[in-house]
Amino acid sequence: TTSSHEEGCSRRWSLATHKFLGKNGKVCGVEVEQVEWIPGPDGGRPVMKPTGKVEVIEADLVLLAMGFLKPEHPQFAENVFVAGDAASGASLVVRAIASGRKAATDIDSYLNK
Repeated sequence: TTSSHEEGCSRRWSLATHKFLGKNGKVCGVEVEQVEWIPGPDGGRPVMKPTGKVEVIEADLVLLAMGFLKPEHPQFAENVFVAGDAASGASLVVRAIASGRKAATDIDSYLNK
């Protein structure tokens, strides 16, 4: 995220995604809610607390960063790009990097056609 910030992108923290909004088959926004993080039980992992402050962020592209999906999980659909563990299951970091680079190239080609 440092390089994207240096290129002028904004970053927002402590937002929970409610839903993606679409029009004519294309994404046009993301409904989010501001959250607070409170200490977890016994000082463990923090717990997300909704604040009720909901807003829509306009978007024409949404990239998801997520963890591992089981290989048998349906993962390919038109205009959906996957990389790293989501595409091939848990593996080496170097493979995830290569997969991410290929996905970035494919996304760039898709957006510029």
